[in-house]
Amino acid sequence: MARKPRYVALCISGPHLWAALFDNAGSPDRFRPGITPTEYERLSGKYDRDKKLVQSVVRSFTPRPDYIGMTVAGDLDVKQGVVVSAPNLHGWENRPLVRDLRRKFRCRTTIANDAEAEGLGHALYVANNDERVWYLLWDYGFGGSYVTPGNPPGVVNLEPGHAIKLDRNGFECGCGRRGCLEAYVSGAAIRNRFKVASPEELTKSQWSTVLPFLAEGVRVMLDWKPADRVIFGGEIACCFPQLVASVAARVRGDRSPNQPPWFGITRERLGAKVYGGLAIIARDYPETAKANFRILDPA
Repeated sequence: MARKPRYVALCISGPHLWAALFDNAGSPDRFRPGITPTEYERLSGKYDRDKKLVQSVVRSFTPRPDYIGMTVAGDLDVKQGVVVSAPNLHGWENRPLVRDLRRKFRCRTTIANDAEAEGLGHALYVANNDERVWYLLWDYGFGGSYVTPGNPPGVVNLEPGHAIKLDRNGFECGCGRRGCLEAYVSGAAIRNRFKVASPEELTKSQWSTVLPFLAEGVRVMLDWKPADRVIFGGEIACCFPQLVASVAARVRGDRSPNQPPWFGITRERLGAKVYGGLAIIARDYPETAKANFRILDPA
């Protein structure tokens, strides 16, 4: 009997690593929910150490993967398979990550920005073909991709966390500039500004100083690229759906003609990340299987 192909999906976002092994039908066979920030920081700090960590995670699933799909929070050169810049990753710039994985496991390997990949997963497995969607990742950072109808759908990573400037003289961002949306609403920015270990520690009054900036950012996005839906993913959105509902109410209160009719949150809190890795395997290697996304919860 022929061996079933093995698909490994990886997602690196901020200090977190998620991974899953998929079977031939696109269903997760084993799921590694993540490495805590403390443990990951202890193991990382240099590219070579991080590379060994990633390889050990893949090896823990299978010594012989057939496909690896990796998503990374940052600016990538997909053709070269390298990270150009990623404020939350240490020493990864211009290192041959994809080449190293291909050499180590002798398998087909592809890479994409995490927001682009999760947006693609939504487009492939959830969205109707006639929908325009903003897919936003509210997490350690703040990213987003824009999905347009088509077969295959069009997905572009627009980096709204950095493309949208709220104040040129505002808070300093991890990218080195000031006033980026990410500097106001990302998990890392919230921790630094309010001196907390986690966004869970914020009070209601503190959140009330964050949400107007996010609502304004979403309004700018919709004026820039009108959409039928705004879908939120990421740890903050999934842990605090009431915050997304508040942002939705603020945006709906705006009389903009580009007002979206529907906001949603991914139900697959962690699964959405690794399904993004599977989605880019399906995109770049059409012979592979597709997975099923679960339905979204309206906010």
